[in-house]
Amino acid sequence: MKRATLVMALTLLMPQLALASIGKIAVLEGKATRAPQGGAPVDLAVGTEIELKDTLKVGPGGNLKLELNDGSQIALSEKAELYIDDAQFDGQDCKSFLGTLKSGALWTHVKKLLGGAKYEVKTERAVAGVRGTIFRIDADTLVKGAKTKARKPATVIRVVE
Repeated sequence: MKRATLVMALTLLMPQLALASIGKIAVLEGKATRAPQGGAPVDLAVGTEIELKDTLKVGPGGNLKLELNDGSQIALSEKAELYIDDAQFDGQDCKSFLGTLKSGALWTHVKKLLGGAKYEVKTERAVAGVRGTIFRIDADTLVKGAKTKARKPATVIRVVE
């Protein structure tokens, strides 16, 4: 009987354990929201914990900075949308981070990764993977087509350091 109760309690707690905090909002200007997977958007504030599978959206005129558990930082521009696909940390070390930038611009300062750790940000058109650097991604920049003068959406990646 005790074993069945323990198994049931662990089963109920597992979803909560799986969605542990991966970081928190360090700076926020304007309005931004956090939507957990399958949940309704909630307004963000400085100190709000961010979890795996969250979608962060920044409103017009706003921006935010997210500090990950390993000390890496992500800044999102106005009208940016970032989905947290995966994030695993071992103490102060990042084992993996994968985010999908759906729109807007993202700037990130990635703490030096160890061993087989990986840090990737993808867009509809590109994937940027680093081991420790500062870079920026613009997910929906309009550029002139090579053969036409029409402007087409593109991803632009800039390495800062």
